[in-house]
Amino acid sequence: QFDQTTNGSTNRLSSLNLNRTTNGVVALASDLKVNTLALNDGVLNINANQLSFTGSLISRISGQVDADSGTISFENSANVSLPSNLFLGTIQAIKLNTGITRTISLSSDITLTGSIDFSTGHINLVSSNFIFGVNAVVTGTPSASSMLIAGGTGQVQRLWNNIGSFLYPIGESTGITEYSPLTVSVTSGIFSNATVSVNVTRSEE
Repeated sequence: QFDQTTNGSTNRLSSLNLNRTTNGVVALASDLKVNTLALNDGVLNINANQLSFTGSLISRISGQVDADSGTISFENSANVSLPSNLFLGTIQAIKLNTGITRTISLSSDITLTGSIDFSTGHINLVSSNFIFGVNAVVTGTPSASSMLIAGGTGQVQRLWNNIGSFLYPIGESTGITEYSPLTVSVTSGIFSNATVSVNVTRSEE
C-alpha cells in the first residue's frame, strides 16, 4: 500500500524480497514500513529516509541494507534476530519503538554515526559490539524497557577524539532485567579514535 501524499505513514509492504543480481541497488525515495524483509541479493539503499521494521522476520543471503544516511526504526511486534552483516556500512540513526518491549538481537557489529532514540525495546548485543562513533548521541529515555543489553561477551564501544562525557545506556537481562547506565568522563589527553568499551556482569551479594 503506497500513498505518496503522506510520506511514510501509509507506505507499507507486508513483504519485501530483494533479489537484484550482480549487486544491483534499489534506492528508496521516501520512508517505508516493511513487515518481512528478505535480502537475497543486491543493496537496499534507504538514502536519507526511514526504514521501519514492523514484523519478526529479517533474512539475508548476500543482500544488505545501506543506512549510512538514513534511519532504521525498530517497531517489531515480536523479538527478532538480525542476520549477520545485515548493514552495508555504518548506520546514521536508530529508533527503538516496539510498543510492548521487544528484543532485537545482533549477530554482527553495528556502528552508529548519528543518534539512537530510546522509547521501548532492547538491542541485545549477545557476542557482537555496538559501536558509537565520535559524533553519535543518545536521545529519548533509556530505561529497563529500552536499552542496550550488554550482559554477554559483546561490548558497547564509543570512539573518542576529544575530552568530554558520554552515557553508555546499558543493562542486562539475566533473571531480572535491569538498567545499569554508566557515564564515562574523559578530562584530559590527546588522542584520535580512542575506544572505551564496557559491558555488564551480574554480581550476587
